[in-house]
Amino acid sequence: MSEHSKVGTPSPPSHEIPNSSTSSCSSEGPARDGVGIASQMSGSYHEIFDSSQMSSPSHQGGGGGGGDCYYNSPDRGLLHFCTDGNTVKTTEYLTTKLVEDSLKYQWDNTTPYTPDAFLEPSPRLDPEALADMERHSRHLASSVDNLIESLSDVLHHASGLTVNSIEIYRDAVCKTCDEVDGNIKSMYQLMAKAEEINKAMAPAYHLAEQIKDVKKLLDMFENAYSIR
Repeated sequence: MSEHSKVGTPSPPSHEIPNSSTSSCSSEGPARDGVGIASQMSGSYHEIFDSSQMSSPSHQGGGGGGGDCYYNSPDRGLLHFCTDGNTVKTTEYLTTKLVEDSLKYQWDNTTPYTPDAFLEPSPRLDPEALADMERHSRHLASSVDNLIESLSDVLHHASGLTVNSIEIYRDAVCKTCDEVDGNIKSMYQLMAKAEEINKAMAPAYHLAEQIKDVKKLLDMFENAYSIR
């Protein structure tokens, strides 16, 4: 019986993604990447293992009953599958395994691991340095307290001067207002006195007109006597 008849007639390739690949993709990485890679790789894997597997396999094991077992190179890792006359099952297993290995390789490359041996050891703290830091911190705190106290005194003194200046300015403004009010009152009083004087001088104005008339008459008499 030939090798081709031992393996059996190959069934049509199945392009569906097995459930086992979906579970392995969800455990190794995002489900979206697993489905995309499986959909791209499943067709080529089916063609390879449906055509070349029947013509040139590497037989490992006896020619007795049961399926034939195949192994790849040992330096690439163990890859074991048994046909058992079922090419679809073998193709699904190989597709799942290759997709899982590809996702694991991508995950290992995207998340580098840093061993603890390469991490720098943390330096030990020096008690003297801590004591110096505490002493300097206390000195700085006392200096800040003194500065704040001095600043408070200066601000208090400046506030006192500001209050005194405001009080002096207020007194000056009040006195100026009082003086201006007094001057205004005196001006009104003077104007009232001037009006009273004008009223009192009314007869004098009438008398001045009479004096002018008398003077005119005297001038006329003088002119008449001078002509004669």
